[in-house]
Parts: sequence; structure tokens; C-alpha cells
Amino acid sequence: MASDLPAEAPVRRYANWPNAHIEAHDPVMRKLQDFARNVQQLTLNGSYPSAKHLADACGIPASTITRIIRGEMIPTGRVIANIEVTTGKALWPYHRSNRYGSQ
Repeated sequence: MASDLPAEAPVRRYANWPNAHIEAHDPVMRKLQDFARNVQQLTLNGSYPSAKHLADACGIPASTITRIIRGEMIPTGRVIANIEVTTGKALWPYHRSNRYGSQ
């Protein structure tokens, strides 16, 4: 892990980000994980061929998308809103939502 990561970077707490098992007692990290997985899914399901394509559509650096997915940064509200508006999808999990991948 790079030493230049911010202290609050999710990957510092959960090395297997975004696939780490996060306990219910850490709801903030669970929301960040769900958001990262939702963003990653956009590049896996064909909506955007790559993180770079998604970033270009959003008008943000590709590194922002990859760092969110890797847990190397916590996205700002502006970045979250930008990605959601660009994709037309609600990617930030609702407060009482099911965990990623469950119905």
C-alpha cells in the first residue's frame, strides 16, 4: 500500500477493498464500499468500457474513478453527484438499502 494514501482511505482499513467483508458496526465504510462497487459495476456491465471512459463522460480525471474503486480516496459529494448525474443512476446507497448484490 502506498504511503501517500490519505489516512482515511478505505483501503487502509480494509486491504481487500472493495471486496472486503465489512461488519455492520462500520456503516460508513459499508456505504463507501457499496458506492465503490456500484461505480465499478458501471465498467463491468458494459455501461462504460473502462474507468477512463466513465471519467471522460463525467469530465473528471480517470484516476478519480480508479481511486474510488480501489478505496484510495473518499469521494466528495460533488464527485458523487457528478457521476450520478452523468450516468443517470443513483449509485450512493440508500440509508436502509440492501447490501450490494442482494435483493
